[in-house]
Amino acid sequence: MLESDLLDYPRIRFCGEGVPLSKGFKGFVDYKIQGHNGVVPQLNIRMINRLLDDGNTMIIDRCQHFFPEIFDLCKKIESVFFEKVNANLYYSTDKNPSFGLHFDSIDGIAYQVLGEKTGSYTNQGESILR
Repeated sequence: MLESDLLDYPRIRFCGEGVPLSKGFKGFVDYKIQGHNGVVPQLNIRMINRLLDDGNTMIIDRCQHFFPEIFDLCKKIESVFFEKVNANLYYSTDKNPSFGLHFDSIDGIAYQVLGEKTGSYTNQGESILR
């Protein structure tokens, strides 16, 4: 997926707590002219590895379009709740397993594939993930 020309900023982005380089940074995408296809994005894997090594989390929005099983799951959830459903992929390393305490204005379901994360809720309903 990362080697395809299907990903471009802001669909793929990086977030890091206390990492100013991550806010609005799109220097990990290069652009090349590809014949009659025009200008196409090409991810700079060296820069992506640097961002991950620096503790950033890689985010790919609407990743269900790359994974048929996730696409089917989104459609099933949509049929139950009658709302549009998207899936986002978050990838982080051991150096920074999360991007800190935050609030999302949407309802979300988290499914962790690898690693370990614990969570709790405070009395005010504020989520605390570690």
